[in-house]
Amino acid sequence: MQATASKLEGSRVRLDVEVGPEDLQREYARAIRRVSGRVSIPGFRRGKAPRPIVERYVGAEAVMREMVEHVVPRAYTDAVEQTGVEPLDQPELDLPDVPSLDAPLVFSAEVAVAPDVELGDVAALEVEAETPEVSDEDVESQVTELREMRTTWDPVERPAQLDDVVGVELSITAPGLPESEAQVYSVRLGQNGFPAEFDQELTGTSAGDEFAFEAEIPLDDPNTELRGRRVAFSGAVESVSEARLPDLDEAFAQTMSGLETMDALRDDIRERLLEQRRLTAQGKLEDDVLDALVDASTFEVPAVLVEQEHGALLERETQALVSRGIAVDTYLGSIGQTRDEWEQQVREQAVLRVNRGIVLEHYAEAEEIQADDDEVVAETDRVAASYPEARQDTVRRSLAGDDGRARIESAIRNRKALAKLVEAVTGQAGPAHDHQASHEPDPDVAAVADAAAAEAEPSEAAESESTTP
Repeated sequence: MQATASKLEGSRVRLDVEVGPEDLQREYARAIRRVSGRVSIPGFRRGKAPRPIVERYVGAEAVMREMVEHVVPRAYTDAVEQTGVEPLDQPELDLPDVPSLDAPLVFSAEVAVAPDVELGDVAALEVEAETPEVSDEDVESQVTELREMRTTWDPVERPAQLDDVVGVELSITAPGLPESEAQVYSVRLGQNGFPAEFDQELTGTSAGDEFAFEAEIPLDDPNTELRGRRVAFSGAVESVSEARLPDLDEAFAQTMSGLETMDALRDDIRERLLEQRRLTAQGKLEDDVLDALVDASTFEVPAVLVEQEHGALLERETQALVSRGIAVDTYLGSIGQTRDEWEQQVREQAVLRVNRGIVLEHYAEAEEIQADDDEVVAETDRVAASYPEARQDTVRRSLAGDDGRARIESAIRNRKALAKLVEAVTGQAGPAHDHQASHEPDPDVAAVADAAAAEAEPSEAAESESTTP
């Protein structure tokens, strides 16, 4: 067998493969035996019929197809090893319509490969790190949020005002919709999902008042049955309540944080905000450094990598919504986005992630950065420990397998490379923004661990559910 590789545009390679007649004759004889062993030919035991009988009984073309189905995959694999090509996906094959046993079988295979990358000069990159700060206004805003979390509601006899909570017995009707019984709602005026007309109509009403009006439901309303319709609201006000905020005193500080004074609570809030902003700033710095290296480097992005990443991100975001009990279309309606717009946005994110991944991987290679055994074991244990105890051994065994270990090694290598790259560009040691701090495993590692946990024995699942608080 002979094979040659030719580079194509878009990080693709064409393999031209030639299998000689002698090899084809041997493979054809094997195909005869396989076909003969699968069919019953009168007068012969399975697998014992002569070649001419088999060809006449099943057809020479069927035997030839059997041969090609075995020859081509094996020849392709040998060609990949011979040429040193590292495919990223399945090949696109170009086969002859009617191969002959008297001439070489010549076919080609096009496949995506990792791109050739010319890394930019890291020493020439300029990226400025942000200095996170927390103002007094930021702290007071958090105090206000905490205070509002402890809001109580006192009934009042006066007419309703904005920010009051109004208890209503409400009916919503529209042409073409089935009638439904009135429902009781507690609605905060000015802060609810109803149209603006709802707040306008109920402002100034008192307990015992009745109301009836129509309003247009926005096109981005989460309720798909009502979206874009003109509906009729009717009902009666049952109660009006006003907010009572707690005093900002020692009791409030102790309730919210266990600290003794408001000054201590504010100091604690400041530190927490500052730490959050440090992590956010570190994450942005890492992204900015990677993007600067992407811009300074030269390479072609394999379309297959973008498609794979795009599909994975769509699946991940869909599952995240489903786990919260939210349908994708409901979520998109709530943010005023179409599915096409959402998928395009995810595709842009996929391109960004692929670009960053390519340059980071090549930077790690250039710097000879590797994950050592102790790091792999520690990461395996850390990821496994995030699952219920009854499933941890299953997850650990899966992560110790070839695929799981390769993904863990890649995650550790990328993490170390990113820290070194940030320090090389900015002089800032890092990263503070680290999976060890967030406790979130790399998505590729999590995929292996999640699959292993899901495949745990039913008895293990039952035990984990009974022992997990």
